[in-house]
Amino acid sequence: MNPHVNTIAGRRSLRQPQRDSLEVLARLCDIVPMEKDADVEKALKAIQSEYASVTDFERDFPSVCFALATGVGKTRRGRRWRSSIASSNDCRVRPI
Repeated sequence: MNPHVNTIAGRRSLRQPQRDSLEVLARLCDIVPMEKDADVEKALKAIQSEYASVTDFERDFPSVCFALATGVGKTRRGRRWRSSIASSNDCRVRPI
């Protein structure tokens, strides 16, 4: 298992589908060299060997898009944090 995937998944509290997507991205980074003048055809064939649904990069260079929204607990965590600060004796509002 990729240690970077483990770290990110743990810190971001990723659910399994999100972790799976991150693992795909990590695998793409392993099989496609991150070089300025990478061979597009070679990169595409390498990716297609593991992910047959990929048809092209839509660019003149190896290009992938990855977006991940976690939506896990940040609102609740923020509310807890704000309430703990508001109830703290050290909380003072200072004018700017």
